[in-house]
Amino acid sequence: MAESIVFCIDVDREMDCELSGAVTMGPGSRIALTKRLLKTFIDAKQRIGPNLDHQFALVLLKDRAEWVMDFSSDGALLGAVIDELGTTGNYRQFDTSSLFSVISSNVRRLAVANTPRVICVYGRSDVVPASAPQHVRAHATSPQFTFDLVYLHHRRTAQWNPQIIYDFWTALESAQAPGYFFEVTKSSRRLAQAMIKLLANPQMRPRQLDCDYTIQTA
Repeated sequence: MAESIVFCIDVDREMDCELSGAVTMGPGSRIALTKRLLKTFIDAKQRIGPNLDHQFALVLLKDRAEWVMDFSSDGALLGAVIDELGTTGNYRQFDTSSLFSVISSNVRRLAVANTPRVICVYGRSDVVPASAPQHVRAHATSPQFTFDLVYLHHRRTAQWNPQIIYDFWTALESAQAPGYFFEVTKSSRRLAQAMIKLLANPQMRPRQLDCDYTIQTA
């Protein structure tokens, strides 16, 4: 089944922080490893279903969400756009309403036939997104979206309480279209494993709590 996937990538300066390496995934910054894994993800989706017209769009997360690339199935073009990504500032807030609004408006504008799927990579340890008003929650819990999250953050300290941020995102999960949610603090391997697990089509995968498998990356 063909998928229309929207990648939402945080470009806050914290995404420049390093992750430790593993045997098959060397060390690197959060943003660099995310870019590498996005390209791997796209290539894998197209190889898994070579006769399916998977398409991908790109949104950047600053203080608001910005739609930067319309849906495309051109792997070379997608790779070139991803290569140009980089952190752009220290953003002390994030307007969640902008994320769902920009996706909804562009999905309508482009008359996307497939139910869109959102894969969000958020990388701030001390910026709790703006509280979701009722219309945001309506977007997030709609069966029109499957919302998956990879949350990259520092360990909890007196300065950082990432659990509050993670709880905010998981509270947006739709009971009708359950998402997968992952946390990564230090390991590039855990980031790679999260992206691998997201390859499965949401309409065919079990609920995350029902999963019981190990991914060998060696």
